[in-house]
Amino acid sequence: YYLSSSNGNASMGMNDAGSYGGETGGTNSSAGDPFRNGLPWGITKSWKGGARYANKFPNKNQELNISVGSSRSTQDRQKSSYTENLLPNTTLYKVEAENNQREGLAHALNLRYKIKTDSTLAIEYEANISVNTAITLLNKQYQNAQADQQLISFNTTNFSAAESSTNTRNTLSLNKKLGKEGRTLSIQTTVNTRQAKSNGILSSTNAIDLLNGGSTINLYQQKDNSGLSRNWNSSAVFTEAISETLKLKVQYQYTDLVNNTRNITSDTIGFGIDNFDRQLDSLSTIFNTRQISHQPGFELRYEKNDWRISLENDVAFTRFIQKDALRNNDFNYQQFNLLPSISLRYNLSKYKRVNVRYNGRTQMPSASQLQPFQDNSNPLNVIVGNPNLRMSYYQRVSVSFSSYAPIEGHNTYIGISAGNGINQIGTSRFFDETGRTITTYLNLPNNYNAGSWGSLSRRITGTFYTYRIGFNGNYQYAPNVINNISGQNEQYQFSLTPSLRYFNNDLLSFNANCNVAFSQSVNTGNTNRSVQFWSISPGADISFFFPNYFTWDNILTYQYTPAVGPYITPFSRLYYHPSISKQLLPGRNLIIHIEVLDVFNQNQGYDRSNKVNYNTESFYNTLGRYWQIGANWNFFNGPAKSQPKKKSTDGGTGKGWIKKKSRDE
Repeated sequence: YYLSSSNGNASMGMNDAGSYGGETGGTNSSAGDPFRNGLPWGITKSWKGGARYANKFPNKNQELNISVGSSRSTQDRQKSSYTENLLPNTTLYKVEAENNQREGLAHALNLRYKIKTDSTLAIEYEANISVNTAITLLNKQYQNAQADQQLISFNTTNFSAAESSTNTRNTLSLNKKLGKEGRTLSIQTTVNTRQAKSNGILSSTNAIDLLNGGSTINLYQQKDNSGLSRNWNSSAVFTEAISETLKLKVQYQYTDLVNNTRNITSDTIGFGIDNFDRQLDSLSTIFNTRQISHQPGFELRYEKNDWRISLENDVAFTRFIQKDALRNNDFNYQQFNLLPSISLRYNLSKYKRVNVRYNGRTQMPSASQLQPFQDNSNPLNVIVGNPNLRMSYYQRVSVSFSSYAPIEGHNTYIGISAGNGINQIGTSRFFDETGRTITTYLNLPNNYNAGSWGSLSRRITGTFYTYRIGFNGNYQYAPNVINNISGQNEQYQFSLTPSLRYFNNDLLSFNANCNVAFSQSVNTGNTNRSVQFWSISPGADISFFFPNYFTWDNILTYQYTPAVGPYITPFSRLYYHPSISKQLLPGRNLIIHIEVLDVFNQNQGYDRSNKVNYNTESFYNTLGRYWQIGANWNFFNGPAKSQPKKKSTDGGTGKGWIKKKSRDE
């Protein structure tokens, strides 16, 4: 197989990607994964090719799959943003521009072998190897100003880096039926290794305290980073059918994670131009860490008639050891975590169901969050760890109801959820008068969130029409600390989307909808600010089915977001995507088409973000108007040839236009 794309959409689809090795390169590939839909912003070009061999041996108890592949991708991302930082008694404004270019290569080999020794035992081995390289060029500038637009600090950064990594994954699994129905034993061991290196040059100019004459810090540094990690994970699962209605699952998981990192920063002071021989210990780290976890657990499931109840709980005993080779600031601690889960499902009838679910999880602070030293590689944004962080706990409960009437074409789905975090790990940010930001980590008071969602659709009896109303609502409450003063941020979001669908296989189909959304963000405590606005996004998808299997498709969407402080200008865009297609051959399995994407060339990248104590408006580059000609040929061999699959692009017959013409005559 071979794929190439200049619009970020080189994709096989899930089934073909699995069959032909579409995950070649791995999810951590430095080249990116051209089988996915690109990035949310920027322009991506990708090329990928490979081959797969698969065979079931004649005795049908062995299977072998081997795939190899290589990929290359380039990314061009440009972004500008405007941020309002809300501080006690004042407001700072940040203007930022970024240009990021990246080119990556990935090569991979995947192997899977499975054998069934008899009807009760299956053994499977899987191996994955990927080698990735990438080159990154980054140019970034930002400046901080007061409300009166007086500049207090600015930063200009140029960074170039070459990266490489080698990843391996080996998995051996065994599944055994133990005679009694429902009694099974599954054992699996996975070993992941990753070796990564990067070498980069950082050049930056940093000006602070410009209101008082100012001072400038110029950096010219080399960033030499390397890491070697190994993750050993073994698990055993035993299932037992205690009775016809009660089933038990007992499980145990052992994890041993070793991670050795070496991040060295050096400059040229005292050694001459481009001789990066002076190591800066204040900006360097050498960590050797090991995390060992034992996690036993169980699940008890009850099923009878219309009831299904599941109770699950895992207990994790974790030991964390970290050696600091530069500062002798070592960590050695143990933690005990609970991971409970309860779910309930009740079938009111064949097509009506109620679900209730509760789950909880713990979160440990990371090594970088615990380290007390300062990371001041960016003098305008200093990060300090906190060795006194405690574990946090998050829990969530949800209730949902669904109902479906297949004959009438009615569908109803609604749900609500609520959650909260205890001792949540967050940040404390301090903005000083010189234009610097100092960020540290701390355990915040409880945060809360709630949500609701739903849809109601009905087919109008005796017609081709179906109407639908969908809604979604969210609420979040999050505490924060700004300049050592506690505050909180509350966010309210609600959207309503009515739609009307018409489908006539002989004439046309359309789906018209209009999304109306309300958003509000309120900061109180250390500062007071409320941002609220309504936005609207109508759209329509219309297809005309003409005789001789011609189809004219039209996709039209419009988005409008109003101006509201601190966003001083409204944003709107109109996107129109028409296409004409023709089905050929006796089986109509060859489709040719021509289409134009973004006819009005208004596909701008835009985003608004309201978080903690800041409001941000961002613009980024995207692929604009272009046209393309294409063909899809679905062909079949063997028994499938006489029964081809129904294609989603079959469209309609177009007979309605013929009948309409006859009536007019």
